[in-house]
Amino acid sequence: LKHPKETHVIDPSLTNAKSYVYGKLNTAIVLQPGFGNSFILADKEHPKNIRISFKFAAGPDMVLLKPQYLTFIYHEPASNQNYKKIEKFDPTNAYHNNQGNIFGGASFFYGITDLSGFVGAFGKTSFCFEWSDFEDNFKQLETGIMVDLYPEPLPLFAYIENQTVFANAFMNFSVGRRW
Repeated sequence: LKHPKETHVIDPSLTNAKSYVYGKLNTAIVLQPGFGNSFILADKEHPKNIRISFKFAAGPDMVLLKPQYLTFIYHEPASNQNYKKIEKFDPTNAYHNNQGNIFGGASFFYGITDLSGFVGAFGKTSFCFEWSDFEDNFKQLETGIMVDLYPEPLPLFAYIENQTVFANAFMNFSVGRRW
């Protein structure tokens, strides 16, 4: 799950700098177990026709929040050397707020043991268009909308107002075979 204003930046003045998202507090990993159904609106009367169906699903949103860790550049005055240190981003730390001190993002797996949970709900509806020359093979285009709703704002960013509702339009193309 990404915030609409999420953009990656790289410090061009640093050699081999890594990209990161400035002000990001947490990465959201969403699990959406749900129940749904589909209704065939227009079936294939002939193999070259298109089957049109309507689908819907709803259920809980289980969100895992992983804190954002960044690599910061520190200066050691005694040796006049710079060194890098990976730390959890803290918006109240003045050193962390200076983008010139950030080398880049840490590995995704750094801080994976600091996961926290959040619960919400989701709902999605879509139309599916399926076609194929044979009944056991299929090609399907699904397009629809999905809404995620949370009781309080997800703590994703420090400097942007966090949201309780995320609406998405999606398109999915599938190719497969029926058994």
